[in-house]
Amino acid sequence: MHFMRAALLALCMALFILPAWSGAATPNPHSANTRLAAALATQRFVAYVPRGFSMLNGVPQPATAAGIRDDLQRLRPYFSGIVTYGLDHGQALIPELAVNAGFHALMLGVWNPKDTAELDQAIALARRYPRQVIALILGNEGLFWKRYQARDIETAAAYVRKRLPRLALGSSEPFSVYLDSADAGVLLKLDLLLPNVHPRFEPWFKPDNLEQATTFVTEVLQRLHTVTTKPVLIKETGVPSGPAEQGFTEQRQADFWTRLLARIPSGPTQSIAGFEAFDAPWKPRELQDEFGHLEASEAYWGLFRQDGSAKPALKAFGTWTGHALPTPR
Repeated sequence: MHFMRAALLALCMALFILPAWSGAATPNPHSANTRLAAALATQRFVAYVPRGFSMLNGVPQPATAAGIRDDLQRLRPYFSGIVTYGLDHGQALIPELAVNAGFHALMLGVWNPKDTAELDQAIALARRYPRQVIALILGNEGLFWKRYQARDIETAAAYVRKRLPRLALGSSEPFSVYLDSADAGVLLKLDLLLPNVHPRFEPWFKPDNLEQATTFVTEVLQRLHTVTTKPVLIKETGVPSGPAEQGFTEQRQADFWTRLLARIPSGPTQSIAGFEAFDAPWKPRELQDEFGHLEASEAYWGLFRQDGSAKPALKAFGTWTGHALPTPR
């Protein structure tokens, strides 16, 4: 796998120095698309919500700088890129602390693309950290859960592009929304796709059938490549590590990631984010209150346990350095 990654890195970096065969001008190494391709090929991303953040009876409990700093120190040996979900409740501290911790690439999530204040905050952070912030993610599963509409994403994208025309934009939804919904056209106009692909929630899924689960993710990625030439970062996938009574174990989680990372190498047009950074014991109760169904496995998606200790799945990723991206001009 290290040889394949090295080859992909060489291919991506060639975009920076080699002219096109047709004689066209050399691609601008500082453009949004070229920087995005370089980041996907050379960085390893993880989807991150701070351990210190939680919901208690519907009330957000904010993350702290000290807690985020500790989280990032644990993540950095394995990951060089961060994908976030929003900027409220202490999460706006993540970019500065991530840069200080040595992360090279940040995709900043905007939880509510209808919130101009949150968009302005994301824009300000992208301007403050132009080398590291490579994309803004305008919402997470809000179309699927009907928290906002496709026109809200279009409006948000236009708002950001007017202020940061060279920054890549995307939005994250379950993979089916990109393929089989009336909203797909809006999503495919953005600069990258950030699908969530969860075998866990398919009717055929069984915890011990990891071959079928990883084949499913691979085939979804292949289908996405047939509907767009835009790059794809699978933002969420995996299997939880518990509870044991449902057939989930930490070893099965590790085996899933070992199989999947071997089948889908990172490159300029595709990559997979580790999902997610840490277990979240508060999720099952809060999701039950919101959706009326208790799903205990929602507490166990982390690659690290809630106490910050590493799970076996991290061996599938191994250590990762990455390198600094060029500053856009």
